[in-house]
This record gives sequence, structure tokens and C-alpha cells, in this order.
Amino acid sequence: MALLALLLVTSSVDTLFNALSSVVTVDLPRLLDDPADRTLTAGARVLTVGVALAAIYVSQAAQSVLALFLFADLLGAAVAFPLVYGLFSARITGVGALASSVGGLVVGSAFFPFPIGIGEWLRSLPLVGSLLPAPDELYFVAFAGAFGVSIALTLVFAAVPSQPYDFDRLTEDIDRLTTPATDGGRTDDNAP
Repeated sequence: MALLALLLVTSSVDTLFNALSSVVTVDLPRLLDDPADRTLTAGARVLTVGVALAAIYVSQAAQSVLALFLFADLLGAAVAFPLVYGLFSARITGVGALASSVGGLVVGSAFFPFPIGIGEWLRSLPLVGSLLPAPDELYFVAFAGAFGVSIALTLVFAAVPSQPYDFDRLTEDIDRLTTPATDGGRTDDNAP
């Protein structure tokens, strides 16, 4: 049974690495000005090794598989509101949405009983540590903190005067990314 579980995880990781390499080698030429094949290969390898090292660290620090799934849910709670709000409002910038998500994740991680060090470090601070509640076994404080802080920060960043997002520029950027890359193939049917 353990061998079957190991093979299942190995297969999933292998697929993830192949997908990451494909994303880098297919989409990076559309963002850079004609990068060399060596640059694309090096970028794909560096990204794959970085993701592998992060996965090894998280798997070594995890207490259980359930804790990993709950931590992924914590990430979802921190990202949900800024993402949805950004779809319907031009008042928040990408930096504001990212900062809101990261802020929510940091606060949620502080109350999450997962050994990544943030909660223990915050509780060890002289003035702040005594004010923080202890992590609960139902994860309510962690999820409510992540979601609440991301909502509050999103609304604050949306209230700060900035230039509204130009959705016409988004259309141009998407069109630029969806045009076929010059890989030697023909893109129209009338080409000689």
C-alpha cells in the first residue's frame, strides 16, 4: 500500500515538473525578445529545481498530509477576495491585490499550527506575543484571519487613489500572448 502511494505521488510530481517546464519554454518567448534556446532551457531547469526544493522543504516540515491540504486552503482563503474583487473592479492594482493576498497569508500563517516558523516567531516577540491568541485546533483563527485581513487590505488598496486599470490594455496583452510564437510554422493559410 505504501509503495502504491509513493508511486502515485511520484507520478503527480513528475507531471507537475513537466508542466512547469512547458510553461517556461512555451510562454517565456512571448514575454522576452527572442530568447535563445539555452536561456529557455536554463529557465525551465532553474524553475523546476526551485519548485522541487520548495516541495522538499514543505514535505519535511509537514506534520501530516491533512496539514498540507489545510495550508493550501489557507492560501485559497487569503487569495480569494482580492482575486474576485479584481475581476469586478478597476480600482485595485495588481500590486495591491498581491499585497492583500500576501498580508492575509502572513496573518493566517501566524495562527496556523504548521511548523513554518511565523507563528512561533510572532509569539516570541515581547510586546506582540502576549496579545496574540494561540493556534486553535479547528483552524478558525487562521482562516478567519487570512480572509479578514485580505478583505481589509483589498478595500484599503482599492480606496487609495491610483490610476484605474486599463482593461483595453489587458485585451492587447492577451492578444499578444495568444498569437502563435515564431517557431518556424506558418500562422496563416495564405502564406506561400
